[in-house]
Parts: sequence; structure tokens; C-alpha cells
Amino acid sequence: MTPLLSKVCPCFFPEQIEPARPLEEIEQSLLSQEASDAPVPDWDGFIDWAQRQQGTVNPFVLLFGNKLPAGDALDLGSGTGDNVKLLLGSRWSVTAVDANQKAIEVLKRIQSPKLNVIHSTLEEFQTDKKFSLILAFNVLGFCTADKIKEIWGRIYDALPKNGHVICSFPTLGRSAYSKWALNREEIQQFFIEKRFKIVEEIKLNDPFTAHPLVFVLKKI
Repeated sequence: MTPLLSKVCPCFFPEQIEPARPLEEIEQSLLSQEASDAPVPDWDGFIDWAQRQQGTVNPFVLLFGNKLPAGDALDLGSGTGDNVKLLLGSRWSVTAVDANQKAIEVLKRIQSPKLNVIHSTLEEFQTDKKFSLILAFNVLGFCTADKIKEIWGRIYDALPKNGHVICSFPTLGRSAYSKWALNREEIQQFFIEKRFKIVEEIKLNDPFTAHPLVFVLKKI
């Protein structure tokens, strides 16, 4: 596989294959990773900082938001709404979810009849609606390890067949703020195998990101 995004973004490079454990051991490893071990990020401070950046273009959302037929999209952990604005500009209807009150206030200032803003954690968020595109970018590692399997199941259920999810995962040794982490092969075994086709796979060459391993997945 030659990832599309590695051709246009020099900060990306393919992930190397790492040995994995049996599926049962992976799940036990997740459950043993205590949420209390991770420090709590200063989300209010992050929202203030993000607003000063005057909008960050996410190449994954920019490329695939325009490439896929516009429909209903779900953005989990929307922050200041950079991805939301990109999708709205590509004629998507967007449901934006964030747990931070300051982020919700920023999101509600985006003027669009196609935007629905929901104040909720990922652990608590549930929906019966189907979305042809779901974003879970830089957010999954901040969910508690004992809930991540359930959260991922709800993401899967919210996609129709052939729906897409753009998601990033925390990998071992990359961030003290992640509440759990696995290596690449374990992520594929636990989250992807038998449920999704990998459309793109990229490793971010960025020491500051907590979620360096990015997938564009298609539900099968």
C-alpha cells in the first residue's frame, strides 16, 4: 500500500510492523491500564491556544471530506471546530460532539443550519443515527481503557455498510496523557480486523501528538 497522504504531506511516514499478542492478551492489557495513571490535560487552555492558531487544516479531512459523497458526518472531540468547518464547506451535515464547555461555546458560534452541537463525553455519547463519515481524531486515547471497546462498538454501529471512519490511535511510548496505548499490530487486531477495510494508514512523524497512528477505514 502506498498511502495517498504520504505523497502530499512530508510529515507522514508508513508505520513499521511490530509484533502483536493474542487478542485476549490485548484486551487484558487494555483493561489493566489504569486511567488514573494519565495526567488530566488542561482542556480550557488547549481551547484558548487552538483559537489563536486561526484554524488548522487537517489534510485527512480536507482530502476525504471532498473525495467522499457529502452526507451526514459525526465529529467526536470537535474542539474548536476546524474539522467541522472543513466538512461544512464540503456540503456535509455535521454533528459535533465535545466534552469541554469552552469548546461547545466556540462550536455554537459557527453559523450553519447543517451543524448540530452536542455537549457530551465519548463515554456517555450514544446515537441511533447513521453517519456515512465519522471522525475520531486525537480523541480515543483520552477515553478510559475500560470503555474503549464499548465506544468503538458504538462507532461501528453508527456507520452504514461502506461508511468511513477517520481515526487516530495512541501508540506505546508516545504521550503521558493517553489513558491507554497499543502497538500498530495490536490496534489492527483489536479494532480493525474482520470489520473494516484499511483505505489509508499513516504514521505521523510528530513528537507532540498523542495519537500518531492514523487510519482511514471503510466498514465492510
